[in-house]
Amino acid sequence: MKTINWESKELKEITRLRLISTSGHRNWEVSYCFGMDNNGNEVNVSVPFYQIPKGKGNINKVILDHAKEDKVYAKGLNIFNVISCFQ
Repeated sequence: MKTINWESKELKEITRLRLISTSGHRNWEVSYCFGMDNNGNEVNVSVPFYQIPKGKGNINKVILDHAKEDKVYAKGLNIFNVISCFQ
């Protein structure tokens, strides 16, 4: 499967961002991020973060901070609707 950066114009949307952790661990870790390119092919998506501190609102804040820095329209990529967290 092809990997593209979340800044790429080839990326149409993110279809799943999976975060994992263990009880007592302070951070969520990115397990994988999948998306769809403009041709409708499933792709791996490279995101600029690999850990997110646990806590209310931290997931969205970290994603938004990186999106602003990278000039990525995170909401337009649908990332906030496809986050799954497993502990």
